Amino acid sequence: MYLQWGCSIMEAYIQVLLEQIRCKKVQPYIRKEIWGHLEEQIEDNMAAGMSGADAEKAAVEDMGSPVEVGVALDRIHRPKVNWVLISLMAVIGLAGIILHELMWRQIGLLANGSREFAKYTLIGLVFMLVVYRIDYSVIARFSKIIAMVMISTCVVACMQGNVVGGVRQLELLGRSISLFFPMLLYVPVYGAVIYKYHGQGYGGLIKSLLWMAVPVVCAFYLPQLMLSVTLLVSMMVVLTVALAKDWFLVPKKKVIAMLWGCGIGVPLAVVSALVGFGLLKTHQMARIKAFLCNTDNQGVNYTTWRLREVLENCQVVGNGTGNWMASESEMVYIPECNTGYIFSFILHNYGILAGIILGGILVAMIALIFRISFKQKNQLAMCMGCGCGMILALNIVINIAENIGLFPVTETFLPFFSRGGSGIIVCYVLLGIILSIYRYKNIYPTHVNTNLGTTKITISL
Repeated sequence: MYLQWGCSIMEAYIQVLLEQIRCKKVQPYIRKEIWGHLEEQIEDNMAAGMSGADAEKAAVEDMGSPVEVGVALDRIHRPKVNWVLISLMAVIGLAGIILHELMWRQIGLLANGSREFAKYTLIGLVFMLVVYRIDYSVIARFSKIIAMVMISTCVVACMQGNVVGGVRQLELLGRSISLFFPMLLYVPVYGAVIYKYHGQGYGGLIKSLLWMAVPVVCAFYLPQLMLSVTLLVSMMVVLTVALAKDWFLVPKKKVIAMLWGCGIGVPLAVVSALVGFGLLKTHQMARIKAFLCNTDNQGVNYTTWRLREVLENCQVVGNGTGNWMASESEMVYIPECNTGYIFSFILHNYGILAGIILGGILVAMIALIFRISFKQKNQLAMCMGCGCGMILALNIVINIAENIGLFPVTETFLPFFSRGGSGIIVCYVLLGIILSIYRYKNIYPTHVNTNLGTTKITISL
């Protein structure tokens, strides 16, 4: 009721204040917040007996100098750069390039392999910086469209894809493309999708489960078992975070217990049924038996057997001259030492200490990613960041476990170190999302409307 008495005074004050704030994204929300504070103060002044004009004038004066307030808010609401993570990624990228160069010089594996790795690392860094400059809320706004495109692509591959090495791949422009790495990006997108169901109760929870189940089933049908497991576990963690933050207004502990009970119990029951009724293929049964019993060192369990022997015979500090690519009759012959088994190559040639240092660097990176994610006040950012962290963490853990013989041989890679253009680029894209989340950590509040058209935000200063 008092706005008609002096909107120009309030507008002039807020306009001067906003001129001090360089981030355009946050200006509309600061305007709304300051306006609300002035309204409350005017009401208090009028309740104390002031006239409307005097109450407004006093409220504006109580706020202090608009220049000083604006400068103070500019220091708070300014895009941030996480130089620690960027520096760490520069170290990891350089270490990967040097490692592949040393590998080529030592064993002559793929003469252009080191150059290819360096090229894709640089391309990945460019992708990381591009994604970093994109507001993650824009990705969230189009998350359903992105998710549908990814799922549709996977369905097409399942139905019409070429079979390469027993796996269906998407045929595009005469080339067969594996969906293993591109589909890993589905997890942070999934975090943005389920955010749209915030506050929708069991209906929103059921929709979230469907968005989880469809890509997992598609990946299983490709068949890409490792991709299916990675997607399932990562999205279950993201959904658990959402439930813990009370997005769906349901009994948290009960639903989380049911989620993990079904998520673990159902796959185990399916595998047990397949084994029990003899529905698995002969080589699949042989591989499971050989791994669990640690037998058949020349058959389906050959690679695991060799990996375990590498670990048993490696030194604390290596001299970098191990005879990795010897003849098959010798102990250390293992293929693909620059892709899935690069960690074993490091242990064998540079020693256990080098493996521990590399593992420590990767653990520090993952810890920093989760720290950035869980310290976000914006819950959309928290879930998207958690999804990125889970993809990288799961692949690191599984790859290292496989390399030391604790996990069956499967399609894995060591993020940022294994050769392969798609994998390298996807990893850096995930880091770009994390950097974008950190960049806008002081811009967006707890909740943001990610519906198409507008992005409306309310904040508390």
